[in-house]
Amino acid sequence: MDSTHPDPINFRDRCSSQDGLFKPEVLPSGGDVNMKPISLLGVLLIVVGALILAYQGINYTRQKDVLDVGSVHLTTRTQERIPLPPILGGFALAGGVVLLVIGARKKS
Repeated sequence: MDSTHPDPINFRDRCSSQDGLFKPEVLPSGGDVNMKPISLLGVLLIVVGALILAYQGINYTRQKDVLDVGSVHLTTRTQERIPLPPILGGFALAGGVVLLVIGARKKS
């Protein structure tokens, strides 16, 4: 091991070198990570709830043609907003936490 680059987590020992390529070691569980659908939905709701609380609405720009005569093209752009109440974000966040807890307790 090269002394100029310390390896505190022993990455080189945990990887097997075969044909010059490093491959991570196989986990005792076989490396298969299965997330239950209810837990996945819980994580998704937590992310959506956090985004709703952070942004509190969706902004978009609408473009409308006002005049289109020959080579003259006149358009207007208006910014519009769809407000999302913070209570919706709170419910999504709380629902996600509940689904995550239920998914963790449920035996498959």
